[in-house]
Formats: sequence, C-alpha cells, structure tokens
Amino acid sequence: MRQLIAQRALRAFRIQRNLRIPLFQFQQRGLLPNVTRVNAALSGDLDPVSLWRWYSTPDPELESGEEALSPLAWLQSGRDPEPVIAIARQL
Repeated sequence: MRQLIAQRALRAFRIQRNLRIPLFQFQQRGLLPNVTRVNAALSGDLDPVSLWRWYSTPDPELESGEEALSPLAWLQSGRDPEPVIAIARQL
C-alpha cells in the first residue's frame, strides 16, 4: 500500500498525524479496477473533497446510453478506463 501511495496510484491524505485512504478506491475484494491508473493521471494537489467530487460527479464525456456516468460509476461498471484517464489528465 505504501508504494502505491508514494506513486500517487492510491490517494491518501494526512489528517493530523494519521494517514487516511478514501474508501471509494476499494471494492469488496481489493482495489477498484484501474483506480491506480486514473489516480496516477490526476493532479497531485487535489484535496480530499475535490477528489471525491471529481470521482462522484457525472461527466458528460462518460455517457452510457442517454445517461452521463461519474468516473467512479464508470470504473465500477468495468468499462475501458482510457476515457476517465484522459479526463483526469486535463484537470
């Protein structure tokens, strides 16, 4: 875990002396698929709230039928992570 955090592939934040890892990066059996690739593409200066908002807000570039999905929902559904990575690089 520490290596993933050091590489910014897994996001963690220091709150007082404790390191906190946002739970949305996990699913029942480990890491959310491709979350490490997306996190590595994101700016390193996102605070916890901004990170959560970005992952949880529907993005019109991530359409599924007539509905826009959030980056988190996109990854949870097992879709190709490349569109999410491209959006992350633009932030």
